[in-house]
Amino acid sequence: MKRTINDQDYLVKRFPSVGYAFWVLNPIIAINELMLGQRIPEETLVEESVELDAPPKEYVECPSCGHLTDLNLWSQAGAKFRNWFGLACPNCGSTLPTCQNVWSRLITLVLFPLVTVLKDRFQSRALAEQLQKLRRVETDKQLGDASFKALRLGVSFGAAMAVFLSFASLVELGKILPAIVIGLVGGSLSGLLFGGLMHVFRGKI
Repeated sequence: MKRTINDQDYLVKRFPSVGYAFWVLNPIIAINELMLGQRIPEETLVEESVELDAPPKEYVECPSCGHLTDLNLWSQAGAKFRNWFGLACPNCGSTLPTCQNVWSRLITLVLFPLVTVLKDRFQSRALAEQLQKLRRVETDKQLGDASFKALRLGVSFGAAMAVFLSFASLVELGKILPAIVIGLVGGSLSGLLFGGLMHVFRGKI
């Protein structure tokens, strides 16, 4: 099954596909879910990229807000385990549908009263802590992208200033070597200053 979101095609993976069938039917997975708190989304969207040499990315779509989250985000945030109460959408905070192992489902049904008490007492706090980890990673990514953009802008501005200063110095002095030195030094300083300012205000660029 395929799905198109924002003109991008995705292959939908869910039960009974091979990976999901293994997760649902394998008794060992019950240990991962009940003891380690490992959860997988009910379905994942695999990006169908035209670049054959690039590994396809997998995403989770939030049914509440429609936000697509990179499946690797939980690993990057150190939140791959201890998710006994589900997965949180990093965008709106709602609980994402998950795929449950049939054996752990049977055990939770037998222990239903205890599971209900634990859920009422700890679910909100656990999801809030998970959400905080996810959003911290996304914020770090945004700041990193902004810092790279500031560096790129600084280099571009410095190169432009180097050309301008070299030409102006050549007209003024009439000598090529001093003009090149002035252009390189002035362009480098200008680029560093401009890039530094962009880094300081990276949240606005």
